[in-house]
Amino acid sequence: MQLQSYLYRPGKTTIIFLHGLGLNKETGINLFLAPDLSGYGILIPDLPGHGKSSEVIQGTAYTFEKISEQLIGLMAKLNIGRYKLIVHSISSFFIPYLLQSSLPPEHIILLEGNITMDDATWSVSLSKMNNHELDKYSALLRKTAKIVLSSHLKKKANPFSITAYSNGLKEVNPKALRDIALDALLLTEAGILFIAMRQYTDKVLYIIGETGQCSKGTRQLLSELEIKTFTVPNAGHYPHIDQPVIVIAEVASFFSN
Repeated sequence: MQLQSYLYRPGKTTIIFLHGLGLNKETGINLFLAPDLSGYGILIPDLPGHGKSSEVIQGTAYTFEKISEQLIGLMAKLNIGRYKLIVHSISSFFIPYLLQSSLPPEHIILLEGNITMDDATWSVSLSKMNNHELDKYSALLRKTAKIVLSSHLKKKANPFSITAYSNGLKEVNPKALRDIALDALLLTEAGILFIAMRQYTDKVLYIIGETGQCSKGTRQLLSELEIKTFTVPNAGHYPHIDQPVIVIAEVASFFSN
């Protein structure tokens, strides 16, 4: 299991973007194009089992802990000393492992992050699929994601629109889908993310798509922990794709504080 493919721009402080399940690094590429973030380095990997890092390796367990080790190794290879973290959807489960590492993030932004059991319904279904169903589901993910991303291109051009979205999605490894979904379910049941976020609340921003999938349970937790939230109008579960200008402006403002 390796992070075989990534986009990287060096900088004194680096923004690391981790994409959601079934997607790839191209879904974060707007970060490279935003003038407000030009002073930051950017690192966006294809997570193992996704994109150009989707090579199937026999005997590999795709868990957040193991992938976090790969990510930390990549940061060491690139001499990244300071970084801010942006995670989309299921990638919120990388947060506990990065926080307990020798190189924790300075700030964290969750884009429609999965946190509570209310967010885990899809994970239960995915974990029960047989191999044939997983193959079909991975194909559906690619098709659906392409539609979501391509629809962005049909809108009036804005400073951050890019054609890479239309062809950025490559293979998704069904084994990775199942393993990651199972691990997310176990971590949700264990409450591992609650503990991490309670210790880090003033450094966290949760971005919610107005018509997205942020569950009632997650909203209650965010309120209890007094975590700052920002709702993106006319956006769903992909706020950074649906409304990149708005989201990037909020990212830049939060990271500068």
